[in-house]
Order: sequence, then C-alpha cells, then structure tokens
Amino acid sequence: MVGVEDFDVKRANIRHHDVEAEIFERVHPEGSSIYERAKVSKSIAYIVQNCGAKDLCIDVGCGTGFVTGFELPHYRMVVAADISRKMLEVARKRLSRWESLNLVVCDAEFLPFKDGVADLVSVSSVLHNLPRPFSSLKEVSHVLKRDGFVYVTREPSYQRFRRFFDFFDGFVVQKILRIARFLRFKRFMGRNVDLNTCLDGLDYAKVDVHYPTGFHTVQLSQAFAMLGFKVVYAYSHHWIYPDSNRGWLQIILTKSNFLVERLPLSNRLGRYVSVIAEKTA
Repeated sequence: MVGVEDFDVKRANIRHHDVEAEIFERVHPEGSSIYERAKVSKSIAYIVQNCGAKDLCIDVGCGTGFVTGFELPHYRMVVAADISRKMLEVARKRLSRWESLNLVVCDAEFLPFKDGVADLVSVSSVLHNLPRPFSSLKEVSHVLKRDGFVYVTREPSYQRFRRFFDFFDGFVVQKILRIARFLRFKRFMGRNVDLNTCLDGLDYAKVDVHYPTGFHTVQLSQAFAMLGFKVVYAYSHHWIYPDSNRGWLQIILTKSNFLVERLPLSNRLGRYVSVIAEKTA
C-alpha cells in the first residue's frame, strides 16, 4: 500500500531533479568520470554479449541519459524513463541523433510496460531515492523477458564502508588538493564552478531516502534471487572522485581507481554497489 509519505518523497524527487537536470553533471562530476564510463561500458558490453535478443532496453530513472548512451548502439529500441520531465528534456537533447530513443515519464515503482517485453532493464543511482526500492525490483522483474538482464549500478554502499570514505575525502583527498593549490598549481587544475545560484530548490535530505544506510551486495543479491534471478556479478566500486571531470590532478586521482580495484577485497569495500543479474524464472 502506498502511503502519504511515499507521495511526499516522490513529489520531492520531481522538484529536486527538475532543478538538478541542467546542472547534474556539474553537481555530480564523478558520475560521468573516466572511471565510471569504463565500468558502465564494460558492464553493458558483457550483457550485450551474453543476452539473446536485443529488441528492447529500458533505462529506469535515466536522468540525463548517461547509461542510456551506452545502450543505444546495441538495442533496436531504448526507452529512457524518468519521473522528471526536465531530466528527460536534457536526455533528449544529448541523445537526439538516435532514432531508437523513446522517452517516457513514469514512476520507477509503477512501470507502464507489459510483462515480459524487455531484454535489458538498467537502474542507475535510483533505488536510494525510492520510498520502497525493492518494490521497484519487482516491477523490473515483471517487464523483463525470461533470460533478460537487469543492471543495477551506482547505489550507495553499506554505511560502514562509506563512513571510511567520508573520512578519506575530508582528511586525505582534500588535503592533497589544498597542497596542490598552495604550490600554485591552481591554474592547471581547472576552473571552479560556482553553483550557488543554481542550487535553490535542491533537497537531498528528502530525496536520498536510503543513502544514510546504503545497500550491500549481499542484500541486493538475495533480493534478486527471491525474484527468480541468477546473479552474475555483485560488486562494489569507486573509491576516489574529487570533482573528477576538471583539472589534471583530479583526473589522475580518478584514474587511480583502476589501480585500487586490483587490490584484494576491493570489489567488496567500495563506495558504490552494482549488480548484474539474469532472469531465470
């Protein structure tokens, strides 16, 4: 049953993401960094290689179309779905050259698609914004074909791990950046973007519902198993992202993620979690 609080969260999501649409990549530069692009590209490539049909892909909570852009070359039809019309407008502008792109305004917990129609459903940085995230996974299961894939990515990791990253960002990464500025390298590090005039209307406290607790790879794997999925990969990733699209030092720190992920247990201790699963029932 949907409660009043659920509607309040969804209304807040619409307002928040309508405001954030035009400035999304400046507010969240780590989301489209070199490292993040590599992770998404590799995941989509795996799914494309191992799936049967490539007729329909649905990107739920597509935002400005970051993940959608990786899917469009491979599927006959790609539906970019989001609760925010403004986000979809930005996605349409970015991806307008693709005739296979279709835009749908909808709620991730009530997907307006027939059962068993999609070959791939992607859900990127969405679950933590939903009042009932696991009900959305049920919706995903309904619209997927048997042997279809679901790709969940960029969800906040378990709280215990992220406490470390809060410390790491504040006391290690930021000190490195301050030292670089002190050594007069600031002019080589890219210009700071002042977003103060753009942030009126954003309310992360209301929309990041599950960010404080986060998700665990085991938790998500069990949820998919109960829905009749075989989990192919469940891992965590991304450790350093200091404004990672601007400046040579930030880019170097971002690229260091490729080295960190080679360390033992790194795929269990990152700040974000991702899951690739195949529907078997």
